[in-house]
Amino acid sequence: MRSYGGEIREATVISARVEGEGAARRFTLGLEDGSSVTARAIVLAAGLVDVLPAVPGLAERWGRDALHCPYCHGWEVRGQRIAILASHPNATHQALLFARLGSSSAVVTHGVAPSAQDRALLEAAGVEIVDGPVASVQVHDDALTGLLLADGSVVPADAVVVQTRMEARLGGLEALGLAAAEHPSGMGTAVEAGFAGATSVPGVWVAGNATDPAAQLGAAAAGGAMAGAGVNAALTMEDAHAALAG
Repeated sequence: MRSYGGEIREATVISARVEGEGAARRFTLGLEDGSSVTARAIVLAAGLVDVLPAVPGLAERWGRDALHCPYCHGWEVRGQRIAILASHPNATHQALLFARLGSSSAVVTHGVAPSAQDRALLEAAGVEIVDGPVASVQVHDDALTGLLLADGSVVPADAVVVQTRMEARLGGLEALGLAAAEHPSGMGTAVEAGFAGATSVPGVWVAGNATDPAAQLGAAAAGGAMAGAGVNAALTMEDAHAALAG
């Protein structure tokens, strides 16, 4: 990015405002260090926040041996003991996916109990069903060892799989009028966008997980490339019309 004249700032946005319209539109972002950045357009690529089930010790293991996606993390835990925390209706699907990796899997109910059909599917796939709820995550020598249940028993595990609620990260940008809506997948919230990531707010584009919770690296990068082209196209036309008017 720097080789093309770009600047990278390590900062946190705490406020935003917009003034003018068309070629005269300017966005000003207030930063935590007291400085500000002014621009004609914004590409929001701030991703999302994973909201975890309220289980003591779970957050500390997140991204290490507390996982959510077999496509992102499945290879690293293949053949290990996997406990699926059933706090979301998607737990059965997660369990079946991880079971295909040769893992020893157990579904532990934590607010969501598998239906009769789901129980049959899990049993047919060799997945154990354990009635919870879960009291805490057990750790020894900085490694997850199992899930402690409310009745005092322990489900041994090398990793725990959870379904998070994914929420678009919009902190500090509220004044722009952007809104996050429930995503059709049920995964959480996302900023709705049109072609090339254009949002309902003129001059603001969005790319990556802020608009597509399921996007992995390749899809997120492609969204950023499209948003960049969208910004350039829009500013080009704004400048052309301003020159014509002038």
